[in-house]
Amino acid sequence: MLDPALVEAISDVVAEEQQPKSVALRLTAWLTQMSEGDLTRDENTQFLENVREVIAVEVGDAD
Repeated sequence: MLDPALVEAISDVVAEEQQPKSVALRLTAWLTQMSEGDLTRDENTQFLENVREVIAVEVGDAD
């Protein structure tokens, strides 16, 4: 189980960066799984892709 202060800090930073709440939830799930045991390379890759899917990126005009 993750320290509640860590979970709160993740949520705070995600909100501060104006990212969807799902980013914090997915990061927390990933960290929880890592804290409970060893993840395979494929499992880590899947968690990374899950997080990347929900990250909001603003694309500016190319000058």
